[in-house]
Amino acid sequence: MPTDDELVSFFLRHLVPVLFTFQRGADSQSIVVTAFVLSVANQWFLITAGHCIHDIEECTTEHGYQITQCYLIDSLGLGAKYREPIPFVYKDSSPRCLSEDQDFDYGVMVLSPYYQQLLEKNNIQALNEEVWKKQPAKVDFYMLLGVPKELTRVNPENIEITPTLHTVEPLSERPDKFPATDVPLFYGRIGLGEGVTTIKGMSGGPIFAFYEDEKGQLKYWVTALQSRWLPESHIIVACPTKLLGDFLEQIDHQESQ
Repeated sequence: MPTDDELVSFFLRHLVPVLFTFQRGADSQSIVVTAFVLSVANQWFLITAGHCIHDIEECTTEHGYQITQCYLIDSLGLGAKYREPIPFVYKDSSPRCLSEDQDFDYGVMVLSPYYQQLLEKNNIQALNEEVWKKQPAKVDFYMLLGVPKELTRVNPENIEITPTLHTVEPLSERPDKFPATDVPLFYGRIGLGEGVTTIKGMSGGPIFAFYEDEKGQLKYWVTALQSRWLPESHIIVACPTKLLGDFLEQIDHQESQ
């Protein structure tokens, strides 16, 4: 069984956090949004939580900030050759929150062939139909990958990001503090681990399902993306990635006709 550090290094090839710098007069703020790469019919998308997209839009349209810098951070994984982040034209990615309903907390950015090629050169790999459409009949354990805000430091000269991987114990029933829904959401209790007291900043992070087959090979699937949590109990709710993939696949089919 690989160690947590080995798993983090391996799965960072799917993670591409996005750095935003906002300016309003003399006031400057920076945030890092957890995001991962999903492919549907060979089209690459950058996926985060829908409320993250909403927060960015609110910052610019309601609070008067402008996005002065935006970068894709693609150098965290194994095999990365280039350390400098990629300048990203955020508005050209057609960023959208798919629904105001928290049960469909999906945020989507379209990656053009230009960005796809740059990410591929730095060993970024998209999570394709093999791991989002196909889901395992049996799961040994789940883990959440993301970038907690408390381990992120951004200043004009440097960016310090520490991605973390957390065990998630699945819950068979919906916790009482979450409203009833017909959507097959994923509920679990997260283990924070050493050095992390909150998962703020990890919204949009992928939750992976793992299964060790009879040959001892560890297989994985992307099951959901992190949406909300209850800090007092460490219980999380996440949105199924198969629903998102099926939706994007349907859109692609309609546009190709």
